[in-house]
Order: sequence, then C-alpha cells, then structure tokens
Amino acid sequence: ALTEIARTGLREAEVLAPFDGIVSERAVNEGAYVGVDAELVTVVDTTSLEAKLFVSTRDISRVAIGQEVKLHIDGFGERPVSGEVVRKNPVADEGSRSVPVYVRLAANPNLLGGMFVTGAILLRQSNQAIIVPQTALREDEIGDYVLKVKEDHLVRQPVTVVSKWQRGDRVEISNGLVEGD
Repeated sequence: ALTEIARTGLREAEVLAPFDGIVSERAVNEGAYVGVDAELVTVVDTTSLEAKLFVSTRDISRVAIGQEVKLHIDGFGERPVSGEVVRKNPVADEGSRSVPVYVRLAANPNLLGGMFVTGAILLRQSNQAIIVPQTALREDEIGDYVLKVKEDHLVRQPVTVVSKWQRGDRVEISNGLVEGD
C-alpha cells in the first residue's frame, strides 16, 4: 500500500506544460520543497508571439480586431514586423488612460519577450487619397481651402477635409483637388 502511495505521489509530481516552449524564468531551484499551487517556471510559446500595445482612449474606438499592424522593434533597424490585432482589453488602464491592445506576430527567432516596440495600426487604406501637409490647409469664414497654382497664379481652392493623419501633420482631402494639383 505504501509503495502504491509513493508511486501515485511520484506520478502526480511530474510537471508538464500544455504546449512546447522555452523556459524563460525559473521560480524555484531543483530539489526545493514547494506548495501545491506554487509557481515553478514560466514557459514561453515562441511559435505564437504577441505584442502588447497601449492605445489612447481617444483613439481606441478606431481599433478593430483583424486590423494590420506594422511594428518597429528596437534592435531591428528600419525593418518593420507585421502583425494583426487579435484582441482589445475591455478596460482602460487607470494610470495612463490607455487601453491594452494585443497584436499577434509571425514567429521570428530574433524576437524576444519584453522588447520595446512602436508602430502603427492600419485603420483605413485608400489608393486614391489626396493628402496635403497640414501647413497647406487654410480656413476662412467660407470654409477650408488651399492655395493652388493655376496658369502661374495662386488661386483659392475650396476643399473638403476627410481626416487628419500622422498626429495632424497630414490632411486627407475628398473634394476640391485632383492628383497633380
């Protein structure tokens, strides 16, 4: 009976991760006595990497599951890493007024947990957009306009602004300009 109890105890003492991965942190040393719910190791699944991004609460409504993300990772130079938004945290962080957004990245042996990233989430894409610098946009009592060269003269050209990009540095125009103006 004692032998069977010892065998059962040994069998139940074996610890297996539910997936293949790499041990990134060991919380106890070999031979140490631990409690039933003690954390032993942290295992990282390197086949499915995620980046945790923090998006301002003023911009989070524009982020959706499935959107394409281009990340720039410290140590990777100018080569962007592509990803896809897989989930948004349902609660904003109290201290930063930001919402955690999780991006799935393709497996890459050069990526390590805890790396610092910056990037952009593709909110909308158009191959026909007319974009002007914010400094080219003017406004008066009639509305928004730009100065356009027509027959070697500057003329007032009314425009309709759709949206602003790159922190307001670029303005998308829907009406009033054509390519080449």
